[in-house]
Amino acid sequence: MAPLVMRHFGSTRDITCPTFYGAKFRGLLPEAVTTQVWRTTAYSPDVCRALAYALKPGQTFMDIGAHFGFFSQFASFLIGPKGTTVSVEAMPRTFAYLSGNMSQAVAEGRAQLFNVAATDHETTMVFKDFGIVASSLNTAFENRGASSLVREPTEVTVRARTGDTILAEARARPDLIKIDAESSELLVLKGLARTIDTLRPALILELGDNPSTPEPTTPVIWSQLTERGYRPVHFESMEPREIGLDRALRYANVLFLPA
Repeated sequence: MAPLVMRHFGSTRDITCPTFYGAKFRGLLPEAVTTQVWRTTAYSPDVCRALAYALKPGQTFMDIGAHFGFFSQFASFLIGPKGTTVSVEAMPRTFAYLSGNMSQAVAEGRAQLFNVAATDHETTMVFKDFGIVASSLNTAFENRGASSLVREPTEVTVRARTGDTILAEARARPDLIKIDAESSELLVLKGLARTIDTLRPALILELGDNPSTPEPTTPVIWSQLTERGYRPVHFESMEPREIGLDRALRYANVLFLPA
């Protein structure tokens, strides 16, 4: 009941909670990701299963829209001391939590953090900031995660770069890229075109369109990746299962595996 009470009174509390694989996650109650980790030791089990399936020791993981860093932390655990993590998070207040959660990996030279947005060219972007408690919904575009936590947003201007240039600066060659970019996935993919076409990394994308959206992006993303030879699968259980576009249109975290 604690997060519900805190939401009602508008209070917050920094907290460190255990994860299912033994690490400690630093977050903020009653923020949604933190609340789920605090209650269950995990967040988005389907994404966790996809990471465990796709990542091997010594590989490189890129996390675009890293938020507080739950998936960056888990990926760092999976790839081990010889692996590399590149985490990208645009919002300054959210980036501070990411920095805390990845501090050991950064100190050991196993992780690089970029406080920028990912898009298709070098620019600045104006993000809608719904506050740190609803920070997983912050976006420069449509807010597709309607929530009782959402307040009237303030505007935050952030630097934006392409994923290709971020990876070039990091000198990283990703084996898996996770993209959770709150309705800007098409631009992120365009900015990763060179990496996708030359290195063929696996991709995890959060997909789903509001039924009222006049031009849904999920079919476009689906077409672009399947035409490049990627196979879409989903992890409702421990093993990957083929997933259809109809499910992705509603909402799904989809792992696209290169042929």
